[in-house]
Amino acid sequence: MLSAEEAEAFLMAPKSLEGRLHWSASGTPPHLWRAGGRIRLEDTGDRETLDLLASYNGRTATGRFVIRYPRVNPIRRLCWHSPNSHRNPPGQKPPWVGPIHKHRWDDEWKDRIAYHPDDIPDTHFMAALEAFLHECQTSFTADALGSLKVQERWN
Repeated sequence: MLSAEEAEAFLMAPKSLEGRLHWSASGTPPHLWRAGGRIRLEDTGDRETLDLLASYNGRTATGRFVIRYPRVNPIRRLCWHSPNSHRNPPGQKPPWVGPIHKHRWDDEWKDRIAYHPDDIPDTHFMAALEAFLHECQTSFTADALGSLKVQERWN
């Protein structure tokens, strides 16, 4: 299990998205989209990669992006729940966070603590994914995010 300090170090280290995200759709008619990819740490020489998971539900206009230590710890997560909000654990500030929020890894609460981001555009899915990857120090090529076309406004 990662510590909060280790998770933050992974986030701040230069990384790059390997290859291209491939989006798959499900539902009738298709309304659920998912993609996954690998993120390589550039400076460590470590052959281990982080996971990138992305999903979008067109019916509910909800979704998430997750950077995860392989198959275990979600070290950063961006969620939007329209129109719901997120409730933080008891004693954590703020107690409620709006529909668009980020989760950070915490030693005690794991990824249950969220905060409102001021660096994520709320008008377009792919622009938000790009901003999320930039915040997480992850480089990518122009075509690496795939061809998903989602135009709905999130909130």
